[in-house]
Amino acid sequence: MIDLLRSMAVFATVVELGSMNRAAAQMQMTPSAVSQHLRRLEAHHGVALLHRTTRKLAFTPAGDRLAAEAAAMVACAERGLDEVRGASAALRGTLRVTLPGFLAA
Repeated sequence: MIDLLRSMAVFATVVELGSMNRAAAQMQMTPSAVSQHLRRLEAHHGVALLHRTTRKLAFTPAGDRLAAEAAAMVACAERGLDEVRGASAALRGTLRVTLPGFLAA
C-alpha cells in the first residue's frame, strides 16, 4: 500500500509539473524511476493513465480522475505535516518567574 501511495505522489507531481523529467528532478529521482512508478500505478489499476510521447504527455480519462485524487492526497499530507510543524514550534506550558519582592510591586 505504501508503494502505491508513493506512486500516487509521483503521479501527482508529474501532473503538477506537466513533465516526467521535471518531476524526476524535483523529487530527486531518475526519469526511469518516475516511469516505473507510473507503470506500477497503471498495472495495479489495469488502466492507462497517460499517453506518452517524446514531446508531450496527455492524460487519459482515468488519468484525469486519478490526478485530482492524487493531488488531494498530497495536499492533505502536506497540511498534516504543516500542522505538526506548527504545533511543535508554538510555545506552550507554564512560565514561572521568580523575582525579589521589591521588583514585584
